[in-house]
Amino acid sequence: MISIIKRNGKLNIFFRKIEFDQIIDISFFAMLCVHFCVYGEDNYAYYTAFFLFVGASLIKVFMRMRFDGKINVPSVFWWYLAFALFAWASVLWSEYPGISVGSVVRFSQILAILFCMSQSYATKDGFNRCLKLICWAGGVCAFYIFIRTPVSEWLRGSLGQTATKSNVNVIGMIMVVCAIFSLYQAYYLAKRSYYILVFVETALIVFTSSRKSILTIVFALIMMACIRSIDYKIFFRMLVAVGVAIIILYLIMNVDELYRSVGRRFESMWNHLQNNEGDNSMYARDMFISYAKQYFLEKPIIGSGAATFSSKFGFDTGFYAYAHNNYYEILVGVGLVGFSIYYSFYAYLFIKLMNIGFKFGDLTAKAMLTMLVSIMICEYGIVLYYSIYALIFLCVAYLYVCVFDNEKSKKQSLPIRNNEERLNISQNVLREGI
Repeated sequence: MISIIKRNGKLNIFFRKIEFDQIIDISFFAMLCVHFCVYGEDNYAYYTAFFLFVGASLIKVFMRMRFDGKINVPSVFWWYLAFALFAWASVLWSEYPGISVGSVVRFSQILAILFCMSQSYATKDGFNRCLKLICWAGGVCAFYIFIRTPVSEWLRGSLGQTATKSNVNVIGMIMVVCAIFSLYQAYYLAKRSYYILVFVETALIVFTSSRKSILTIVFALIMMACIRSIDYKIFFRMLVAVGVAIIILYLIMNVDELYRSVGRRFESMWNHLQNNEGDNSMYARDMFISYAKQYFLEKPIIGSGAATFSSKFGFDTGFYAYAHNNYYEILVGVGLVGFSIYYSFYAYLFIKLMNIGFKFGDLTAKAMLTMLVSIMICEYGIVLYYSIYALIFLCVAYLYVCVFDNEKSKKQSLPIRNNEERLNISQNVLREGI
């Protein structure tokens, strides 16, 4: 791992690149695991792993500067910095400035993670390592929850809430993305062992009884099957994916144990959609959105100040809660300006991934696109703009865009002997993605 060589009477310490990357991978994996498994501000294990990951990444940056004398700052960092600066500036006009200032620490952590991820995982090999680490961190979290929870409580609903002290919607959201990445490895890349992770992570999603997470993973399953390739087999794949989705929903509604923990919540949701009754959770969410629309219209351009929805809602109702909707939470806090800054990056990723996925038939881009759309679906029922795990997932999609563009540039710069060879590269090499 470390080489110590004596030259000219001086000891020189050298870190081997691959092994130093292993230190970064281990610290990143540890940070993911403890962040997924343990919720709370006093998560000392997370902060230990976080500082180890950031510290190791910065050492790598400084070592690289000795050779090229520059630091590469990624676009994802500049994007989130622009949003964070505007959110911090909202303190100047915030109705509850103390609440807005409180976002500084979380935003700073996210910026550090985005920067450090880009230093190690923006290459073909680095991206592959990053994706595998997230898959296995999701698996560790799932196994941790199942082991920490007595078997008798698995089917009581809200699985994972006791073990992690986290909201089941958060657990479900994390597992949805991990399951998508694991399914990409298993189905798109034919790494069959990853089906174990897909099964475990999907089972946890169902047992959390989080409706949005269950519906999202069903949607992701169908989407990944349909967009894998546009050929005569698409209808067969779509039928299989829909069939699996129907089986999952059938079991939820007809197996007594699953119905008591999950099925009744879907039935209650359906009754609410039909008759506007029978579901306190959906009624509360409708109320949050109604108030959010009112607050947004009061200051539509620059908002009322970052993270002020809860305080405004609490002042009006006596009950403090966030908006349970990322779109309206941002609109209320930082208005159309902040909303445009934040979702401009989503638009960029969506356009780039669509182009890479369907112009070049790139499977990895299609998996990243499925993940991005799934996050946007979940954001209708959960606030993610300051969630570390959500920004890590978005960064992964961005890193793949970087990887593809870099690989494409390298291959196009290779010496080409004739037009036939150029055609083969454009049609075959680019389509292999990573």
